[in-house]
Amino acid sequence: MKKNRIYILFFIVYCCFNTNAQQPDTVDSLFKALKTAQHDTIKLAILFDLAENIPEDSLWPIYNEQGYQLALKLIKSTNSLIQIRAKKGIARAYINFAYTAKEEENYTKALDILNKSLKISQEVNDHLTAASVLTGIGDVYENMQNQNMAMNYYTRSLKLREKIHDLSGMAYMLFNIAYIYSKQNDFEKAIEYYHKCYDVSVEAKDETKMADALSNVANIYNNQGNIPKAIDYWTKGLKIQEKAGNKRGAAISLNNIGFVYSNLGDTNALGYFRKSLKLHKEIGDKRGEAYVLNNIGLVYANTNNIPKALEYYAISIKIKEEIGDTYGLAGSYNNLGTISNKKGNYLESINYFTKGLNLYKEISNKAGIALTYNSLAVAYLRSSPAQKNSLPYKKIAMAYCDSSLVIAKEIGFPVSIRDAEHTHSKIDSALGNFAGAFEHFKRYIIYKDSINNEGTRKASIKSQLNYEFEKKEAVMKEQQEKERIVAKEKDRFQQIIIWSVVFGLLIVGGFAAFVFRSLKVTKHQKHIIEEKQKEILDSIYYAKRIQSSLLPTEKYIERIINSSKK
Repeated sequence: MKKNRIYILFFIVYCCFNTNAQQPDTVDSLFKALKTAQHDTIKLAILFDLAENIPEDSLWPIYNEQGYQLALKLIKSTNSLIQIRAKKGIARAYINFAYTAKEEENYTKALDILNKSLKISQEVNDHLTAASVLTGIGDVYENMQNQNMAMNYYTRSLKLREKIHDLSGMAYMLFNIAYIYSKQNDFEKAIEYYHKCYDVSVEAKDETKMADALSNVANIYNNQGNIPKAIDYWTKGLKIQEKAGNKRGAAISLNNIGFVYSNLGDTNALGYFRKSLKLHKEIGDKRGEAYVLNNIGLVYANTNNIPKALEYYAISIKIKEEIGDTYGLAGSYNNLGTISNKKGNYLESINYFTKGLNLYKEISNKAGIALTYNSLAVAYLRSSPAQKNSLPYKKIAMAYCDSSLVIAKEIGFPVSIRDAEHTHSKIDSALGNFAGAFEHFKRYIIYKDSINNEGTRKASIKSQLNYEFEKKEAVMKEQQEKERIVAKEKDRFQQIIIWSVVFGLLIVGGFAAFVFRSLKVTKHQKHIIEEKQKEILDSIYYAKRIQSSLLPTEKYIERIINSSKK
């Protein structure tokens, strides 16, 4: 998948190549940015971003090649900064070229290209790119099943990331190193590094990697038969995944917990499987869906509901064949072989088990090989009474059982050891070696009790109940918090209304007081004006009276004039 290519091999950030531009969020915005880009250095970064973000596998190599050609052009520049960016671009292109070679399983070519990229990264002192290339080289060696070389390069990458305090990259490297230790059956070291990965992931606030680390520790404890610890770690991981909204991680954890309960014969298994199946379908994870369907089939097979078991196995196998899942198909063939065994079709079961064994050998899965050797031993032992000469079948059964026991002890898987000891006891008894049968049966009981005793069952159920209680309690707390926020918001709204009314009344009161005062002042002013007007009029009337008393009247003047005329 394309996302795996980017995440595993190519942990390079955009700012390494373009410190002046912001990384576009989508492919569409990258295309728009490419059209408007004014400088070749910006185009260079955008081209590689397109190469690493376009989902179509047929398109990304085109943009990677364009970026590579542009980088070759820019490296001829006399500007030293442009030269550095061009070299970083070439290193980035080499990483993508190496991915193509790796996908084609041309590991020699991939390593050659990555080493060129590493040399350039070291030359320009780009620690982050160099660390990413070292990780890529480690991945190639891991594909080549060269775990020591893979470990060497992962460790070198880790040191570089520690130097630049790249927390996310450190967590990823610690996870890879832990995984290598797990493949080397050094489970103590594996658990140690998964815990380191968890601690760094907490600091980096990477919830996905936190949950992944816890889940892998749970897988180890489960394989060692420490069921309470396995469920405890899976449950812790499940809580983180659910909180982070990581549906895929939650689905895997639910499936793992369900599988443990299935092995214990606990009825809770189906509930966990159905929850897991629902999440896998929601995210379109076909591989996960196939595994859960297979496990649901196992539950029905264990309860002797064979038609229902075969129905789920058939759907699971169809999906696994579509996606080319070798490991999953091997498990499915073993399950079909087990059902044939139950039906008494021993030759048919041997045929299924042989198919499963060949697939497990193809991918060097020792746990699967040990399991299938034991299944073949049981099938040959059960088919021996029907043969004219049963001795060869019993001897073949013993050979397979011995091989199963040796590998199970080598990888330290108590469940496989328990099953092989039980089968060995039956074969010894069939061959008349009753002393050997008794010894192997005693060992079988010891392993059986250590794996599936009542204390383990109680611890598992207690862990489940605690998880369910805590989950319900968390829901109740969340609901209470929502109600508290709603009540608080309602109270705040009421307070706003009350204060708004009070403030409004104060404004109205203030305005009324202002109007009243204005009216009072106006009335007072009017009274003063009227008093002044009265005083003025009185003065005028008084002056007129004086004038009238001093001056002769009009009639008097008229008589004087008339007298003069005469």
